[in-house]
Amino acid sequence: MEYLTISKPQFHDFVRGLIGGEREVNGVVKKGTGYVYDRIDDIDDLCMDYGETILPPKKFSLPVKEVLLTFKPRDPASYHEEIPSVPRG
Repeated sequence: MEYLTISKPQFHDFVRGLIGGEREVNGVVKKGTGYVYDRIDDIDDLCMDYGETILPPKKFSLPVKEVLLTFKPRDPASYHEEIPSVPRG
């Protein structure tokens, strides 16, 4: 297996390209005295030298509660699928 590396300026350009795209870019940002996973709107928000985050990435990526469908008992026609507007990750 061959490993490739990029320089810090190339990495910053790469992340800027991702941020400029259509998708949401997430990463570790500083919040108060700790670090959290959040949306990144600028390369300067991204923290690469952090220790531990307040919450694990799973808590950020997956909602605590999610409605998949709604329905009324004994009424098959009331079935309605719920689709999230913007998926994370």
